Amino acid sequence: MRSCWNCEKRIAEEVRKCHFCSADQTTPGRRPRTAKTVEELRRGQPVGFVVMGEAAQKRRRNRIGLVAGLIVAAIAVTIWALLPTRLNTSNLQPFGDAPCAQTDHCVVVYLAGWSPASRQSLGTLRRLVKDDPDIGVGVIIAADDDETVDEIIAALPVGGWVDVDDKVPDQLEISTLPTWVLIDRGGKVVRRVDGTYQPISYHRQKLGL
Repeated sequence: MRSCWNCEKRIAEEVRKCHFCSADQTTPGRRPRTAKTVEELRRGQPVGFVVMGEAAQKRRRNRIGLVAGLIVAAIAVTIWALLPTRLNTSNLQPFGDAPCAQTDHCVVVYLAGWSPASRQSLGTLRRLVKDDPDIGVGVIIAADDDETVDEIIAALPVGGWVDVDDKVPDQLEISTLPTWVLIDRGGKVVRRVDGTYQPISYHRQKLGL
């Protein structure tokens, strides 16, 4: 008795082909061929060729479609994350003099009449306009009743826009009031200060003025 070189099972000395793994004992090192399945024998397909049924093919297509969808979604999210936030004022209702028209950078403040913090920030806004008349400054007022909006407009030292459709918070990802943003000529948000009515020196530092 001796051991098969492939499966190491005990076989007779004169055996040329292992009856356990079908390894040829006369050519050590050559792996045995995989036995044909009944389906392969019936179809006459070569050894190792798997014929997938319709259900299996459908499952495979579904898996491929799912993976492709996940890849596309991941690419879309990555592109969205890399795109800069931009302010689009085309759908806003303007009031007063057009702000940011002749400046490379402009400070835009988003506030609301119903927000106490927004009302407290009006003093900081007036100070900025008074001390730096060359800086473009504009205000976006959140949608509210006409009386409140008119009251805020009357208290402002600059012009701006009314967000009648409440679209700016989603556009600029605003969650707190007031929010100060520094935008370039193309409307791209360069810097921002969220939800504060700190002294003017704080805003200058954060906005790089």
